Amino acid sequence: MQNKKKVLMAVCNFFTNDNRVFRAADALAANGYEVLLLTYHRDDLKEHETLGHGFHLHRIPLKAKINKPARFANLLKYIDFKRKAKKIAADYQPDIVHCNDYSTLFLGIYCKQKYGSKLVYDDHEYFQDLNYLHRYPMAVRKYIARYERNTIKQWIDKMIVVSPGIAEAYEKLTAKKPEVVMNITDRAVISEETPRNDEFNTYNDYLTGLKKEGKELLLYIGKNFVRGRGMDFTIKLLKHLPENYFLIIFGCSNDREINQLRTIFKERGVDDRIKAFKFVEFSNLYHLKDHFSYGLSLIEPIYFSYNYSLPNKLFEYIMMGIPVIASDIPEQKRVVEQYGIGLIADLKTPELTARQLQETGDNTFDGMEKARKELTWENEKQKLLRIYTELL
Repeated sequence: MQNKKKVLMAVCNFFTNDNRVFRAADALAANGYEVLLLTYHRDDLKEHETLGHGFHLHRIPLKAKINKPARFANLLKYIDFKRKAKKIAADYQPDIVHCNDYSTLFLGIYCKQKYGSKLVYDDHEYFQDLNYLHRYPMAVRKYIARYERNTIKQWIDKMIVVSPGIAEAYEKLTAKKPEVVMNITDRAVISEETPRNDEFNTYNDYLTGLKKEGKELLLYIGKNFVRGRGMDFTIKLLKHLPENYFLIIFGCSNDREINQLRTIFKERGVDDRIKAFKFVEFSNLYHLKDHFSYGLSLIEPIYFSYNYSLPNKLFEYIMMGIPVIASDIPEQKRVVEQYGIGLIADLKTPELTARQLQETGDNTFDGMEKARKELTWENEKQKLLRIYTELL
């Protein structure tokens, strides 16, 4: 690509484990775009990094007094982020601004007005669901939903969402058809030849020990103590399974989150059947796949976004070749049943799911290889690149 087009991306988090944003930035950088990604900074993270195929990450240091109430401190951080992000944009003057979620739309609007930039809105959730925005007062929820609708109608050039169900919902509201780019694991990060490191050896030894004790290991990727992410059903399911079933969780950000999970497990009487660990690089997790019988993807349909989600972990299990125990939500159920790669759980009857799991035993799921071949980031990446080509 001659005269590299400049892409300014933004996301309002610390970018410690945001696979979707990483994949989009990396795909664009690998295909000739100059990419600058703006995120939040904290003391234990680098302010500047060059990642993947050469995209630049700039974590912006933010001012917020620790002694302020958390909600007010977060607001101060966001205001500071907006101010500093606009200054960086003034120097960068991007051709395209890629906004991740409604909280970064301000940057796309600013650059479109000032520099004629194109605006791509990459919406990871469904922000028209006022219940999903429950952490805000109702007046703020309504403002966010209205702001997002108006911005989609007036300012954006392309909109990207994560599933067909969410795309359909937005199209009805805004008369602007979103593109679907699923958040599928990149096969390029895994292979049998990927080097194993000390992190792998530590976990491999631990899991091998559990298997020698006769444990049947279930895997959960993520930190699922948030309401609706499947913790309640997972605990109920364990209680209906024989004592040798054991759950491994990979995905906590720090020791505080691990301790939160331990407290929940102890309160529910299953602390001796679950072990939680910090985030593990997927390439290492892939090499641990043979230890696990099933991966759990049990998100509950308590919000519109949850009901029509296609969780990252679903595709990670598929890429690992591990059968799935998945909740009965439309998009996820469609994938699992279409390819025949696991069991569908009725969230109201954990005892039936437990029985079904035991009756299935070691039976193989014939559609796994087909799913691994067809559900690839390479296919989704081509959709993203086509969207960008159409913009220019």
